[in-house]
Amino acid sequence: MQKLVAGLLLLLFVTACNDIEDCQVNPYNDVLWFQVIYDEDEFVVAFDSIVIQGYGQLTGYPDTLLTSFQYSLPMDFENEQITYQFFTDSIDYFITLEYDKEVRIFDLSCDAAIRYFNLEIQETNLDSALIKIPELFENLNNLEIHF
Repeated sequence: MQKLVAGLLLLLFVTACNDIEDCQVNPYNDVLWFQVIYDEDEFVVAFDSIVIQGYGQLTGYPDTLLTSFQYSLPMDFENEQITYQFFTDSIDYFITLEYDKEVRIFDLSCDAAIRYFNLEIQETNLDSALIKIPELFENLNNLEIHF
């Protein structure tokens, strides 16, 4: 009996000392990473604004998107669908995405993480859009937009 109690106390001590509360372990993103691809050499798209339907205009985005850069857009954690609108001088573009989500808790002392997956294009008027990776994970390029 004493060995059992001593073993339990040792186990409790070891697990208490190794308890790592690292709230940075969340591998999931709450932003959609996308890249603009131009199909013509001298074609450039200048956006007047980017709007998330139901939330409003995003601030801090460049008005000209370059093909060699990745850009991020926030996701809607309350719904399982989101529409991004890209306004230009001549044409207004949009893309509506559907996705599944689930809440993950890595440690009780950390905030919950949301995993977005099964990303699909529901509707768009873009020339071409392609889901490259259907799960938002570690800053990977999820969406390509072609002009």
